[in-house]
Amino acid sequence: MSRFIYYNRVKGGKYLKIEEIQEGSFYRDKRVARGFHQVDILDNTITASTLSRFENGNTQLKAETLFHLIEKIGMTASEYDNARRHYRLNRMDKLYDNLNHIMFLGKESLAESEKFIITSPKDRFEKLSNILIKAVLEDVTGKSYISPVDKQLVGDYLFNIEYWSEFEMRVLYYTRFILDTGDLCDFGELLIKRTQHFDQGEIKRLFLATLSSLYGVLVERQAFREASYFRAFLEEKVTQKELEVFICFNIEKLAHDYLLDRTKKNLTQIEDYLNKIETIGVTVLVKFYREWLKKLESKPVTN
Repeated sequence: MSRFIYYNRVKGGKYLKIEEIQEGSFYRDKRVARGFHQVDILDNTITASTLSRFENGNTQLKAETLFHLIEKIGMTASEYDNARRHYRLNRMDKLYDNLNHIMFLGKESLAESEKFIITSPKDRFEKLSNILIKAVLEDVTGKSYISPVDKQLVGDYLFNIEYWSEFEMRVLYYTRFILDTGDLCDFGELLIKRTQHFDQGEIKRLFLATLSSLYGVLVERQAFREASYFRAFLEEKVTQKELEVFICFNIEKLAHDYLLDRTKKNLTQIEDYLNKIETIGVTVLVKFYREWLKKLESKPVTN
C-alpha cells in the first residue's frame, strides 16, 4: 500500500509527523473533484481493474504510470504534489527558505539564523542540512562553524552520488564557500557531467545558477585560470531567459575583469551595472553584490 507522510518542523529542529495519506484515495479525490470519471482515465496504459485497485489502496503504480494518470486529470506533477501537501512546504523547501534567509538577512538576525541549526540531526538529510546552514552562516558572519568532518561528509556525499538531482546541486551551491578550490573545480566538472540532462525549465536555471555561483567564488579567490574555464562554459549557456542568473553572471564577469586589471574604469563599470539593475527592483540582489564588491576591493593582488 502506497502512503506518503507529511512532517512539520517544531522547536528544537525536530520534524513531527502530522498526517499520513493513502496515495490512491488521494488521487481518486482529485479525479472526482476535477470532474473526471474512471472511464475518462482508461487507456492502453491502465485498465479499469488496476485503476480501481490503486484508488482503493490495494496496489501501487510505477512512477511513470502515476505521472501519466496525473496528466489525464489535467494537472502537472508539481501541482499534484503541492496539493497533496496541502500547499505546505516540505522539509527541503523549508531548508532552502531558511538558507536564503541566512544569506540575505543572517548578519542582521544572527540569533534567529542560528536557531535553524538542528540540535540532534538523526538522518543524512538533517546532517547535510546542518552543514549547509553552517556553511552559509560562516560565509555571512565570518565566524567558524564548519569542521573538517563536515567538509569530508559533503565531499563523500557528492562524489558517491552517481545521478545528481536538484538536492545535490543545492548542496554544492550552499557549500561552495567552504570547499577548497581544487574540490570546488572537481565538483563543478561533476556537475556539468552529471546534470547534462537538466536542460530546460527551473532545473536548468538551478544548474546555471549553481555553476555561476562556483565561478563567483573562484573569481573572489582570484583563481583566474580555473574561473576562466567555467566562464567560457557559462557564456555559451546563460541567456536573458534565466534573468537572475544572467544578472549575477554579468556582475561576476565584471568583477573578474576588475581583479585582472584593477582600474577605476573597471570599478565604475560594476557600479554602473548595479545602479542599472537596481531600477528593475532587484534591491536585495544589488545589496548582496555591493557587499561582495567591498570584499573584492579589500583583497590584495595575487599572482
